[in-house]
Amino acid sequence: MIHIARAGLAALLLLPLSVPLLAQNPATTTQAITSVSGAKVLSRMSLDGSTVVYVGDKNLEACEALIPANQELYAVAADGSGQPQRLTDNGVEETSPSVSADGRLVAFARQFDKDVYGVYVIDTFSSEEIQISTQTSSSKISAHSPMISADGSTVVFVQRGDIHVAPADGSRAPTNLTDNPEVPDFAPTISADGMWVAFYSTGNYLGTNPGGDEEIFMISTLGTSLRQLTNNEVPDLNPWISGDGKTVAFERKLVGQQSGPNPVQHDVFVVSTTGGSFETNLTSTSDLNERFPSLDHTGSRVAVEVRKKDGAVYARMNTDGSGLVTFIKTLSAPVDAVNITLTEDGEMVAFSAQDEASDCRQVFFSGTPPNVAPLANGGGDQKVAVGATVTLDASNSSDPNADVLIYFWEILAKPEGSAAKLSSAEAASTTFVPDLPGEYLINLVVDDGRGGLDSDKVNVVAGEGDGDKGPGASQGGNSVEQALDANANQIIDDDEIV
Repeated sequence: MIHIARAGLAALLLLPLSVPLLAQNPATTTQAITSVSGAKVLSRMSLDGSTVVYVGDKNLEACEALIPANQELYAVAADGSGQPQRLTDNGVEETSPSVSADGRLVAFARQFDKDVYGVYVIDTFSSEEIQISTQTSSSKISAHSPMISADGSTVVFVQRGDIHVAPADGSRAPTNLTDNPEVPDFAPTISADGMWVAFYSTGNYLGTNPGGDEEIFMISTLGTSLRQLTNNEVPDLNPWISGDGKTVAFERKLVGQQSGPNPVQHDVFVVSTTGGSFETNLTSTSDLNERFPSLDHTGSRVAVEVRKKDGAVYARMNTDGSGLVTFIKTLSAPVDAVNITLTEDGEMVAFSAQDEASDCRQVFFSGTPPNVAPLANGGGDQKVAVGATVTLDASNSSDPNADVLIYFWEILAKPEGSAAKLSSAEAASTTFVPDLPGEYLINLVVDDGRGGLDSDKVNVVAGEGDGDKGPGASQGGNSVEQALDANANQIIDDDEIV
């Protein structure tokens, strides 16, 4: 087994509150992406890192206890840009949101009556809602704990103590996967493709849990291939299946590991779903509780809450026990059922917490926002006189992530016999002098340094007269089209830059 040294995790909770973050990873930043106008809880982030959905009180301006009738769903850009979008607006409680990978579909539970909930899906673009569970308020059967698959196809939830699954578009009635009303099942999570579900249960489904303690199970959404992933005499709780369905992280409740009136410790473990039952304890500590794990797509990174009586630290680590990164220390012990979620690549997390700068629980985002390709702009086409100096300017190029851009200019085509050259190939602005009449095709490529590229072409027509700025027809010499045909293997096309 792989263990993180006790001193390392213990040190996390000794960080001064004025140092919120990340001595281990200076490239990562943590920021509140909601304003202090009432508590925000139960946040979940889309796998693409674009959107965070959370529960907030529509009427609270001060930090007070959430009023269930005012609990609504909100969506906010993970980078904190723009204003939160209220997704629901009614007089009943909304809770337990889960969001598809692209941020478009949100599964959630809505209160019908006291302690009676139904499961819904809402489209964040159209605000169209679909009820996924089939019960009604009069039936007094509650459906809760929904999770939507990353591809947005499938929703899993608990109803009458059994694990149910249904298409997210409501096209078919839910299927009961466990169908054992005598045994309660809890906390289902679903793989990205909607094919596998992990949950915990006291069931003796396979004859391997006669003691009836909480164990981790997985099952296909077809109701086949049921497997018991843990088998011991202590409770295993709150599993999270990786997007690829190959790894499950969970917390184990260990009794007698701590002193005091409640001598209980929680450690986070991971186990493979593809063979064997070897477990790795990632957080073996005697004085801390590590809870509520979540995984990235490949199961290579896990995010956890590290809890102590006076607060908690949110952290991420590799599932081989290395690469510990801490995000924030909270001022007070958080509520149960904390949601801390990772992007597909495990680079970013979102969670609800209360830090030193806030008197109220807010939604935090930590990491580098997903890279978006830059937009190249080499200026408009030009019509000039032969011998005139042509200035090409890429300063209007832009990058959504505000990355520093790298420029590369190239003359792709020019009249036959021309010796025209660019003054600089790697500057934001460059010049050249057309020495023959005809068309000159210049290509600009901008690079954000993080794999994002874009290109733009500028057509310069040189004539024997005075010339003027703006697009124009050829004044002689080889046409651009002929030059491109002759040099096709040397051309960088806009469509080829992604």
